[in-house]
Amino acid sequence: LRTNKPTNQPTNLATNLVQFNSTQLNSTQYMTTAISSIHPSIHQLLKMQPTRMLMMARGKGKTIPIKLLSSVGTGFFYTTRKNVSQSVEKMAAVKFDPIVRRRVLFNEAKIK
Repeated sequence: LRTNKPTNQPTNLATNLVQFNSTQLNSTQYMTTAISSIHPSIHQLLKMQPTRMLMMARGKGKTIPIKLLSSVGTGFFYTTRKNVSQSVEKMAAVKFDPIVRRRVLFNEAKIK
């Protein structure tokens, strides 16, 4: 003989969530109660106070801004950044100079 009596133990998460009345509890209490009914040890984690995050001090940057000045003498320049620890020598690159409308050699110069 089977009886259709409701059991006291909920069978899955959906019936767990339906069992709590969300109008009587605020949303944090509702979710805490719902989650803690799934697994009791999660409830202990939710009760813990959040700790302050400690910001670690960063080291100084390894890149410096440099100016790539046109070797033709037009005065046109590009700015970029250079990693000092990896490239010690002066930087040089072939780039487009719009004043002479050609690709020319650009050499590193300090930004004043």
